[in-house]
Amino acid sequence: MIHDIKLIDDEKHKKFTGVSNKVILEGIRKLATEENVPIFIRYPLIPGYNDSAKDIEDAASFVAILKSKNIIGIEALPYHALGSSKYPKLGLNYELPRQIDVEESLERFKRIAAVYNIPLVRL
Repeated sequence: MIHDIKLIDDEKHKKFTGVSNKVILEGIRKLATEENVPIFIRYPLIPGYNDSAKDIEDAASFVAILKSKNIIGIEALPYHALGSSKYPKLGLNYELPRQIDVEESLERFKRIAAVYNIPLVRL
């Protein structure tokens, strides 16, 4: 199973996605207790939304607390703006930066995952 975690903080999740994350997190908790269900967690790093040390630590702590043999690892998905050209066609403004240096966020993610002893994976 592949699951994305965008934010652990429910209020921030609602603000940025429009919906609560309670069902998502509860689903991951439940799967973590099942037999023989490998779980890959993906964490999209979005600048200014979920790439702070606190947000990454919240996600790493959530995964670590599960202490499940089913959790294979976590993958950081670096931000990119490949879909930004579609926004004007939909009459929308693309509000995120079109270019950023993702290395700082990736390094922060790697450091925090190591502290929580969470293996990093590439799917």
